[in-house]
Amino acid sequence: KTIGLAVGFLAVLTLSTAALLGVIVTLLALAYIDSRNFLTALVSLTVAALIVAVVALSFPPVRDYLIENHLMKIFGSSGSGGIRLLNAQLSAGLFVEHPILGLGYGSHRSTTLLLSLLVNVGLLGTLIFFWLVGTAILRGLAFRTVSGAAYGLSIGLLVWSVTAPISQTGVGLLFPWIWICIGLLLSTLFSRITPNPETSYVPESTFS
Repeated sequence: KTIGLAVGFLAVLTLSTAALLGVIVTLLALAYIDSRNFLTALVSLTVAALIVAVVALSFPPVRDYLIENHLMKIFGSSGSGGIRLLNAQLSAGLFVEHPILGLGYGSHRSTTLLLSLLVNVGLLGTLIFFWLVGTAILRGLAFRTVSGAAYGLSIGLLVWSVTAPISQTGVGLLFPWIWICIGLLLSTLFSRITPNPETSYVPESTFS
């Protein structure tokens, strides 16, 4: 918990809007693991976010910081928002010209992973990539009663798959841990483990 609070505090101090999004998604995943119920986790995080928002907006310096460094960045009015917006428009235009197969891997560098995939490998390649990631995540969740490691890998990959498309460039695909997670989850490693009732994590129904 202490490490989690420290990471969240450091993310707030940065000017990275994507870092804040990553903290929110991670907290949602951790709340789900703790409560073992997605709706309960979502409601709890929403209530906590509203309380934090009300308190933060009550202090003008904090309110101004959030507006100037995060809200205005989204609309391209501050920070790297303008450059990202122009790059996104250019990338979208290139994708429209070559929507199916793209320009070829490494032909264009976009400011987001999603646009990088769409422009370079087209809609077909993008769908194949996220199908691969989604299959690995679902396989890890399927082995949650066998291994907590499989469940942890799948949650980590899930958080990455939600935040990375808008927070990372195509360079993010070069991070080895992503492919290590996918490889482990798609391998036969966890299918060979015999469930141990004393150590296995068995969550309740997602929507119970």
